[in-house]
Amino acid sequence: MNAVVSSIAEALEADDPYRSFAEIKRLLEQHLRQINPQIRTRRTGYYNHTHMPDLVMRWPHDDDLSNRYVYLRSTTDADELGFDIRRLARQDRPIVPALGALRPSFDARTLDSFAIDHHTLVLDLAAFAEPTAGESADAVLRRLIANTVIEGGQGLLDERSVSRLARAMTTGAQAARRGEREGTEDALAFASDTLSPPIARRLTAFLGTLWRASGAPVAALERAPKYPQQLDESSLDYLLEGQEIPDGNFWSRIAREITLTDLLRHGRITATDNLQHLMRAALSTWNARVCGVAPSSIAARRGAAPCTGLRARES
Repeated sequence: MNAVVSSIAEALEADDPYRSFAEIKRLLEQHLRQINPQIRTRRTGYYNHTHMPDLVMRWPHDDDLSNRYVYLRSTTDADELGFDIRRLARQDRPIVPALGALRPSFDARTLDSFAIDHHTLVLDLAAFAEPTAGESADAVLRRLIANTVIEGGQGLLDERSVSRLARAMTTGAQAARRGEREGTEDALAFASDTLSPPIARRLTAFLGTLWRASGAPVAALERAPKYPQQLDESSLDYLLEGQEIPDGNFWSRIAREITLTDLLRHGRITATDNLQHLMRAALSTWNARVCGVAPSSIAARRGAAPCTGLRARES
C-alpha cells in the first residue's frame, strides 16, 4: 500500500472525526507540496460539508489557473457522489477525493460523463497517490503527470485509469522524442479526453515541442497543436531534470523553442546534464550581454571601475 494511502487510512480510524479529518487535510497538503511545491493550500474549518470546501488550492505563479476547491468524501457510493457533485459550483473546478476505493460494480461511465460536464475531478484515494507511487525510471515525468491531474483533471479517475494515463503520457513523451507518430497521438488524445482544455493545451504544447525537437515533420502528426506553443514550468522541469538526452540536435531544436527569459523564469534550475546540453546548444542560438555587479571595494582592488547597473539583451 502506498504510504499516502496508508497514512490516510490510519487517520480515518481515529475516534474523533474532527481530529481525523484535520490530520487527513494535513496529509493531503503535504502530498500536494511534494507534487508541486508552488501549490498553495488553505485548510478550512469545515468537515464533511456539502457546500463548503475542506481545502482550497491556488497557483500563485500562474494567473491563468483559478482556484480549485477540494471536498473530501468518506463515501465511495456513485449515487451519493453524483448527488454531491450536483451541488458544487462548476467555476470552482471541484476535486472530490473519495477516502476509500471506488466500488468496481457501479456505473463508472455515467459518473465520469457527469463529472466532466460539471468540470469536476472525482478520484479515490489510491488514484490520488498513484501518479507518484513507487520507483520510476523518470520520476520528473511522473511529477509532471501528477501535477497535470491536480491542475486540470476532470471526470472519474480511479487507480487503474490514473495508471493508464501515466503509462500513456510516459509512452507518449518517449514516442514524441523519437518522432514516433502512434504513441504521440495516443497521448494527445488521452490528454484531450482527460484534462480541462487549458491544461490539455499545455500538455499538448509539451508533446508538440518534443515532437518538433525530434526533427520529425509537423505535418506528419495529424493531431499537431493548432495554437501557440509555450512550455510551462513543469514541462521545462521535465526537459531539464528528467533522464539525460545526449542528442545534440534535439537540444539545438529545443534552444530555438525557448528563450533565455523562459529559462531565467524557471525557479528551480539545477546543474543537470540536460541543462549543460541545452546551454551548449544555445551558444549558437541565444545572444546576450550580461554585467556582473560587485561591491565597489572589490572592484577597486581589482583595478576595475565599479558596475552600478545590470543590462541584458536577448535576441
